[in-house]
Amino acid sequence: MSNANDVMGLIVKEELTQLAIKSFEELIKLTPHTTTQVARDGHGLDGTIYHDITASGEHRIVVQVIKQGWLGSYRVHVNGFVLKSPAERRELTDDERYEFD
Repeated sequence: MSNANDVMGLIVKEELTQLAIKSFEELIKLTPHTTTQVARDGHGLDGTIYHDITASGEHRIVVQVIKQGWLGSYRVHVNGFVLKSPAERRELTDDERYEFD
């Protein structure tokens, strides 16, 4: 059985890879959030894709995977990117990731 952290990181990476191949027009039409339950290697996880628009008009796309633990504890893996235009894409900063962690 795989380590939950490894599985969570892999899911985030896979989702980001799928999002990266979408066009700018497709990405800016994403709903504010979509959550699905994922079962992988014996781990039950919640995956959410967030899309919001920052005060400066950038589109922020975030992939978050959560593993629920005992007594309300949980583990989170987060990553994503920000779009200004079809030609301008950057990774999330640590501060931006922290908002979803």
